[in-house]
Amino acid sequence: MHAVSGVSWGYAGLLPHLGADRPLIALQARRLGGTRQAPGSVEEMADDYLAEIRKVQPHGPYHLLGWSFGGLVAHAVAARLEAAGEEVALLALLDSYPLPEGFRAPEIDGRHVLTALLGSRGESVPVRCADSVPDVAELAEALRQSDPVLAGLEHAQAAAVVAATLDNLRMRYRYVPQVRFGGDALFFDATGTPAATSGSAAWAPYVGGRVEEFAVDCEHAAMTEAEPLRAIGQVLARRLRPARI
Repeated sequence: MHAVSGVSWGYAGLLPHLGADRPLIALQARRLGGTRQAPGSVEEMADDYLAEIRKVQPHGPYHLLGWSFGGLVAHAVAARLEAAGEEVALLALLDSYPLPEGFRAPEIDGRHVLTALLGSRGESVPVRCADSVPDVAELAEALRQSDPVLAGLEHAQAAAVVAATLDNLRMRYRYVPQVRFGGDALFFDATGTPAATSGSAAWAPYVGGRVEEFAVDCEHAAMTEAEPLRAIGQVLARRLRPARI
């Protein structure tokens, strides 16, 4: 499941580590395909993505993964599949945390969008809307000028990424999981961006099984770069390998 940007192409870096016989299917935000109406909640998004997943694979076992915002969606999909009697054999959460108790949503300004997309690099990108209501067109151009990956996008495509990011930030800041997944989960901790609590503690109310943690030496925004994905991919490959009898 995609992160807050709505983009999932970064997961392609997992392919060399999973093996040629292991397909990787990524879901991207519908905004990126030209849809103007976004889901109204994480729950709506999970229902939508669940339907798409079952078109490709009607029955389990399922292996689900999500980074950041995508981890929340992956968990919601896993709980829905489990409730439907399907097997979720793997749930991987890449530096994804549910909101802590007492969380108060911040005002979303232009700087907030840039740091959500670029991490610490977004703090120094000059934009007029840094401290005001996000200007989608201005932020789209700023991203194209400052990020080597997004530089290859046309303006309309970059604007769709910004719009998807705004949608997902708004949903993320009002979402608390209402369902519990009964299985185990793998949690990959970006150690370069310290969190207030451990992944296992944060997910304990929402995961019935064991939450196993793995340290990844990177910042949160770098989880889909080559070296972090190599470390993540090696763990996933071991877990996906059929057991020897």
